[in-house]
This record gives sequence, structure tokens and C-alpha cells, in this order.
Amino acid sequence: MIEELARTTSEPEATQRQEQDRNVNITLSHRCALERQA
Repeated sequence: MIEELARTTSEPEATQRQEQDRNVNITLSHRCALERQA
């Protein structure tokens, strides 16, 4: 079971997921900033 988890979360995939999370956070903060200006 643990080996299976290690296989599914390979390094490139984990990095990609982190990138996506960062992009989502940036998008959300931009939207909040725009709403504050309006």
C-alpha cells in the first residue's frame, strides 16, 4: 500500500500539483484584490 502511494506521487507529478495549487492561490488573491478595488 505504501509502495503504491509512493509510485502514484512521483516527483514530477507532485511538483506539477504544487504549481497548480500556487496558480490557483495567485488567481484567488488577484480576484480578491480586484473586488476590493471595485
